[in-house]
Amino acid sequence: MLQRRNGPAIFSIFLSALLFTIFCFVGAAHCSSYESKISKSFFVKKNQTLKLNSDLGAVTVKSWARDVVKIDVIKKVRASSKRKAEDLFNRFKVDFVQNNQGIEVKGNYHGPHSWFFGGKKISVRYEIFVPYEFNLDIQTAGGSITVGDLAGKTRLNTSGGGISLGKILGYVDAKTSGGGITVEQVSGDVNVKTSGGGIRIGEVTGSLKAITSGGSISTKSVKGDAFVQTSGGSLKLYGLMGRVQGQTSGGSVTAEIVGEISGDSYLKTSGGGMKVYVNQDADFNIDAHSSGGGISADLPVTATGKVKSNTLIGKVNRGGSTLTLRTSGGSIRIKLLEEAK
Repeated sequence: MLQRRNGPAIFSIFLSALLFTIFCFVGAAHCSSYESKISKSFFVKKNQTLKLNSDLGAVTVKSWARDVVKIDVIKKVRASSKRKAEDLFNRFKVDFVQNNQGIEVKGNYHGPHSWFFGGKKISVRYEIFVPYEFNLDIQTAGGSITVGDLAGKTRLNTSGGGISLGKILGYVDAKTSGGGITVEQVSGDVNVKTSGGGIRIGEVTGSLKAITSGGSISTKSVKGDAFVQTSGGSLKLYGLMGRVQGQTSGGSVTAEIVGEISGDSYLKTSGGGMKVYVNQDADFNIDAHSSGGGISADLPVTATGKVKSNTLIGKVNRGGSTLTLRTSGGSIRIKLLEEAK
């Protein structure tokens, strides 16, 4: 008997949720948009840290010439009345704490999820200003992260959005489970990882580690060692000055190696051709093999072993560190640096 009574009750709840959704998403006259804003400002010291951990929300951080951290938290909902909107606003709590290390912000959602679209009924956005010389440690479970120019250690993590960084003077560690990553310029080491998007790197004076499971990777300039890996996209690596380790399972490879090959390096692809641009005067050993095409070189190579159309092993100029090239789905072209575009 109890199970029979629960059936109509569950159906009634489902019907109410369905009607609410129809009213809010189809009948605009029945629901209105409401916004709530929290603003906080703190006097801080340079080189302290802003630590933010939020259950949801996009985050934008900009720097300014003030020893002040200013935080605006904008909450938005659609509801059939102001009272219901206030109830939704109250489900997302934000706590602020100032200590000797800097500022800590925690955003916690205490309400149920929507019946539809798999999300919460409230959207949140953080708009933050920090001193130029400041560190960031930001984690959000649902939203993009955008950081402008900054001098400090920058750690970013989001479960649902892209990440974009401007000119950063310091170490960068950025991870997302669902979006692309763009880095304009970093004076320091860079470690970036995404499970669902491409990675675009501008200028990096330190080392680079870039990993994606679903997108292409490109660089403009990397002075340190570069480790790049993707399971589903091309590699376009320009301005490489250190040791190179690059691999893709589903795309072509273009690499521009500036100066000497400064350590044993490799480039590998299972699904495309390969073009590698090198300095005419560079001293290195070459070990190239293609299972799906031929190999050509625009500079003299002193070959060792048996010469084959799809294999090239030998010494360029005086020899040195070994550059290993492998492809299973295309040809390999070793070209002079001045021909790179």
